[in-house]
Amino acid sequence: MEVLTCAEETNDGGYVLGGYTYLSDTTGDITEPDRGLEDYWVVKVDSLGIKQWDKRYGGIHHDYLTVVRQTRDGGYIVGGFSNSGATGDKSQPSFGNYDYWLLKTDSLGSIQWDRVYGGSIGDELYGLRQTSDGGYIIGGFSDSGVSGSKTAVSYGAADFWVVKVDESGTQQWDRSYGGDDRDRIQALDLTKDGGFVFGGYTRSDSGGTKTQDTYGAYDYWVVKTDSTGNQQWDTDVGGTDDEELHSLITTTDDGFMLFGLSASGIGGIKTEASQGELDYWMVKLDAQGLVQWDRTFGGLDNDGALGDNWQFGSMVGQTNDGGYLLVSTSESLIGGDKSEENLGSRDPWLVCTDSLGNLIWDKTIFTMGNSHGAFAWQKASGCYMVAAQLNGGVGGYVTQPTRGKTDFWHTLLCDSALVAASGPSAFARAEPLSVFPNPTESQVVVSIADHVLDVVEVSARNSLGQTLSRFSISNRPVRSVSIDLSQYPDGLYFIAVDCGGSRTWNKVIKQSAN
Repeated sequence: MEVLTCAEETNDGGYVLGGYTYLSDTTGDITEPDRGLEDYWVVKVDSLGIKQWDKRYGGIHHDYLTVVRQTRDGGYIVGGFSNSGATGDKSQPSFGNYDYWLLKTDSLGSIQWDRVYGGSIGDELYGLRQTSDGGYIIGGFSDSGVSGSKTAVSYGAADFWVVKVDESGTQQWDRSYGGDDRDRIQALDLTKDGGFVFGGYTRSDSGGTKTQDTYGAYDYWVVKTDSTGNQQWDTDVGGTDDEELHSLITTTDDGFMLFGLSASGIGGIKTEASQGELDYWMVKLDAQGLVQWDRTFGGLDNDGALGDNWQFGSMVGQTNDGGYLLVSTSESLIGGDKSEENLGSRDPWLVCTDSLGNLIWDKTIFTMGNSHGAFAWQKASGCYMVAAQLNGGVGGYVTQPTRGKTDFWHTLLCDSALVAASGPSAFARAEPLSVFPNPTESQVVVSIADHVLDVVEVSARNSLGQTLSRFSISNRPVRSVSIDLSQYPDGLYFIAVDCGGSRTWNKVIKQSAN
């Protein structure tokens, strides 16, 4: 079993995927034997999604990777939490139950150093960034008091705990932030003034370093510090029920975008009604932490998953035009803001907004089975890379069979169904085809755009991903091909166009006349 917990684009146009593997041997795509129970697992792929290498890191017990990022020297910094002793790849003993475990690798994933940070009870790492001095800021939450390498006092049941280390992993300072109950960092970022912003969720009222009461059970909580971790301000953001912040970014106007999940209706600082049981919730803060606006998006069921967030990733990013891209996973069918049915029981769901959070389009990424841990970002070309953890086989956008119980999966999405909603953007210019009529009773015409000069391959597939027909055509003199679906039952089909190493999908509905 493999669990995806993070993904990001690398400076060569490829991608790095990270998570953990549980008792998988050297079969499928895993090339190294297990170290213990769960091990860190990192996979590097090129710009076409072809695997370049994979690396496994672990001790004898439980090792959970939560974040991997490329470093300025072309290597990688890998973080998570571990209760293994000094065994396998882990060179230092544990301080307590779980500790932060940080590894620095070269560009091919070979370990250069590893370090352990923690107290006597439990400490879990969820956020990581390289700092301007070449070191790293790492954060998560801690149940420990002053003990081990933890010098900061505890304020409640669990606190935000932040550690600053130099480029060799030597601890420089640590800070705790919290109230009298549970406070968990889920994300962090650098700020333009040289400081840091930490975000997560809280059940604490005012007290300790927390200056505001909660609005409901759990709220978003954001802490802004200077470059040495001194708290400058904090903001509690929530409705009357549960909210969990999963992702935050510093925005181009020096403010902050918060993204996570909400079970609340209107109340607290939440200004929009719930669409279903659990919704996407984005909140825009200015540079001083004041709420500027909030937006709720959802279907009629659960969009995202509360609890154990290191298994259920959600992500926000800014688009090329200054808007926002939100992604998690959804159990909802059509309804509310969700415009497409799921193919599986839980599919990745993308929501794109303008710079003020107004909905532009939404897209369900069709997969079989149950998807978790969804991540997405817009590329310079305007297309979208989506990564997720899957337990389903071939079907929808998934073209390869499963390797085991759950797998890492990623796809490049350039879907013409979004072009009209996206407007005149780089995304629209990258689109190489149109399909019409749609819906169709029998035949569809696939038309290749004039700017595509390469030989392309066009295929028609059913909802299980099985190829029904395939054509290789050139842009000149032939720029279109007709595909006959009359012999197939009514339902959902996919047209795939492969050109220059990139694949584009279009959905088409076959619907017979009454």
